[in-house]
Amino acid sequence: MKILITGSSGLVGKSLCKVLKNNGLNFVGIYSKKLNLLDKSKLNKFLSKNKFDFVIHLAAKVGGININAENNYSFFLENNFINSNIISSCVDNKIKNFINIGSACMYPNNLNRSINEDDIIMENLEPTNEGYALSKLISYKLCNYINKKFNFNYKTIIPCNLYGPGDNFDLYSSHLVPAIITKANLYKENRIKKIKILGNGKPRREFMFCDDFADFLLFSINNFHKLPAVINCGVGKDFTVKKYYEKIFNIINGDIPKFVFDNSKPNGMMRKLLDISKIENLGWKAKTSFQDGIKLTQQYYEKNKLSSY
Repeated sequence: MKILITGSSGLVGKSLCKVLKNNGLNFVGIYSKKLNLLDKSKLNKFLSKNKFDFVIHLAAKVGGININAENNYSFFLENNFINSNIISSCVDNKIKNFINIGSACMYPNNLNRSINEDDIIMENLEPTNEGYALSKLISYKLCNYINKKFNFNYKTIIPCNLYGPGDNFDLYSSHLVPAIITKANLYKENRIKKIKILGNGKPRREFMFCDDFADFLLFSINNFHKLPAVINCGVGKDFTVKKYYEKIFNIINGDIPKFVFDNSKPNGMMRKLLDISKIENLGWKAKTSFQDGIKLTQQYYEKNKLSSY
C-alpha cells in the first residue's frame, strides 16, 4: 500500500511521518512548497503519476482565534479550494481510501455537553472561526457524497484541539496552548510583567498531544474497515482556559502569576468537549498526559530558541 500525506510539514504531518516511518509503511509526504494543492492541474498530474492507494489529508490554512476572527473570508476560501481540489482529484484518479481531517469547530457553538458525531449541522457555528468551520463541513459532506455515488471509503476524523513540538508559537496567530507557552517563557525571562488572557478565561477546551493523534491515524490505517464515516478523536476531558494557563505556567515556571482578563476579546465557543465513545469502543486511547506533553513541547521551544518571539 502506497500512502500520500498532505500537509506533511505541519504539526500533525511531522508526527505522522515519524510514526509511519517507524512502522515501515510506504508513504510520500507533500506540503505547499513541494506541491501547491490550490493548483488542481499539477495535483492531478502528480496523483496520476504516483498511483497512491490511500490518502491522509492534513493540509490546511490554520490559526488561533485572533487570526481566524479577522480572516473568515480567506480561511474559508483557501481551505475550501484545498479540500475540494484534493478530494475531487483523488476521485478522478480512482483513489478509493481517503482520511479527511475535520475540526471540533464544525459543531454548533451552543452545546454545553460532550459533542457526538450526530451533532454535525450546517448552522449555529461559532462566528470567530465560521469560515474555517464551513470549509471543514463542506469537505465532510463531499466525502459522504463520494461514498454514496462511487462506493469509495472516504472517512472524516474530527480531532479535539492539538498541540506539540513544531507548533506555531506566535502570539497573534497561534492556538491557545502554544500562546500560553510563549507567555510563560517571556514571563520567566522577565520580558513581560502582566499575563493577559483574551476573554474571561471561562471557555472550556480539550487538548491532545500531536503524537497521540498521529498514533490514532496509524491505528485508523490498520483498522480502516472498522471506522465509521465520521469519528471523533480526543482525550475525553476538558478544562477552562484559565486552568490551562495555571497548569502550563506551573509546569514551566513552578508558580502561577496574577492574570489579567481582556474582556474586549471574544471567548469563542464556550465548550468543545468531544464524545469519544466510538474510539473507546474500537479500543484506542491517548497515551500522553498533559503534563508530559507540555514538557516535551517546552523542550522543543527551548531547543529552537523560540523565546525570541
